[in-house]
Amino acid sequence: MKVSVSGKQIQLGEAFRTHAEEQINVTFSKYFDHAQNVNVVMSHDGPLYRADISVLVGHGIDFQGHGEAS
Repeated sequence: MKVSVSGKQIQLGEAFRTHAEEQINVTFSKYFDHAQNVNVVMSHDGPLYRADISVLVGHGIDFQGHGEAS
């Protein structure tokens, strides 16, 4: 599974990238055996931080989600 973690107008440290990749691997390997591509984009929107995730699990199935927190 290819995992891409990036920041939009913010810089992410290597520790954050490593932690995010580990958690993604644990979570998606539990539910999907052959997830192909995971793309995570972190951004800063006013007082909130936002995470957008897109997961291609195969057979044309694409999951997308987002979360916000201060």
